Amino acid sequence: DMVMPLHRVQALQVTTGIVRRRFGWHGLSAVSLAADEKSTSHAIAPFATMDEIARIVPVTGFSLPAPDTAWRSTAAAWHRNAALLVAVPLVALALAALLGAPVAAVGIVQPALVALPLLLAAGLLALRRWYLWRFDRFALDARQVLARRGWLSPHLDIASRVRVQSVELVQGPLARRGGYAALHLGIAGGRLDIEGVPLADAMALRDAILESIAATDFSRLGR
Repeated sequence: DMVMPLHRVQALQVTTGIVRRRFGWHGLSAVSLAADEKSTSHAIAPFATMDEIARIVPVTGFSLPAPDTAWRSTAAAWHRNAALLVAVPLVALALAALLGAPVAAVGIVQPALVALPLLLAAGLLALRRWYLWRFDRFALDARQVLARRGWLSPHLDIASRVRVQSVELVQGPLARRGGYAALHLGIAGGRLDIEGVPLADAMALRDAILESIAATDFSRLGR
């Protein structure tokens, strides 16, 4: 059993797994001020259908994404760079094997037996990134920040705009060249990360969230 004051719920997480998803089972967890060192979330419905979760979510003061939610795509450059960082070393190793790099140390005579799995792994990782680019999304509605990621095991984060404690916009060298950024939203009891956001969208999200925070009378929250 789990008991929690509703005003302490800071965000929600809806998750599932590769197998559970095929049978329509999902889990609902709350990020709260009561988070301890072991976990940043508390399971509300660890094994439920989406119809059951849809009846629970409004009780917490949040809402699931509406059918007309304006989802935005993550940056293609972020997925491309992530794929290259993993695939290029694998392709280089495969080429080294095909060009006669020593493979006797692992007891293999045919270089192709080394190169083929490496090339296959590089191709699968690149394909995975392409699928993630199609499925990873984020959105901002009147009250909430929404982030959806994952393909085989999708994950949905829902956070209240006015309960966000801090907004951090981060760019590394590749992100600056690719025109994207990561948003780290500090929430009491946890954090919501949105990776690979196009820079213009990231700045618009940051400004909109900060505007919501500045316009809120926090002495009235939880009343």
